Amino acid sequence: MTEQEIHEEQEVEVPVSYLPEAGGVAFLELWGTVTDSATERREAFKVNITARGLSPQEALDSMIACMKYANEQYHLKPYNPLAPQTPRKPVGTTPEPNVKTASAAAPAPVAKPQSPTAAVAQPAQLDNGTIRVVKVVVTPRTDGKSKVEFFAEGRRYADLSAVMTPDNLANMFGAVDEAWSPEHFQVATEYPVSFTAFWKESDKVNTAGKHYRNVVKLEA
Repeated sequence: MTEQEIHEEQEVEVPVSYLPEAGGVAFLELWGTVTDSATERREAFKVNITARGLSPQEALDSMIACMKYANEQYHLKPYNPLAPQTPRKPVGTTPEPNVKTASAAAPAPVAKPQSPTAAVAQPAQLDNGTIRVVKVVVTPRTDGKSKVEFFAEGRRYADLSAVMTPDNLANMFGAVDEAWSPEHFQVATEYPVSFTAFWKESDKVNTAGKHYRNVVKLEA
């Protein structure tokens, strides 16, 4: 082999493969909910999604397609469905008397009247079918009803719960304060309150073999 042939053989170029950098990147947070079978509480979880494309438009189109698929297949939303939100009055309706349509805040807690002999406050606990409630948590459901959980002072988990339509819940809470409206029960939120809830045992039992407690009435 001549010197010229050796030189030509050494100068053979090897093609280099590479991936071009994406021209567009889109980020999105999707939220879903899961129910704890033991406590029956709904908890939110978050999924981070990244879409890339050769252009911003291509990345955005991919993200929108992903968001649609995630909603149809897994019921994921681009917002936390359990985050507190401010209820808004439906367009075209007339504000009800005594209803705060601007913020729809919970009516001010009303302290339970105490007799002169009640010098020592009783602990917040279930006793003879009643509980002194200091907080309620509202969780709307997909069937048009809402679940309301009732908490006594210092309780981590709800002592009572009720599932009704927003209208029925407003009627029940109206015994405490007429300012309660269906709007208060149409979004996921919690309210500080002060009233007594009366309950009775149901014939149904939970997975732990304990009877459910049905809320009978509320009293300030």
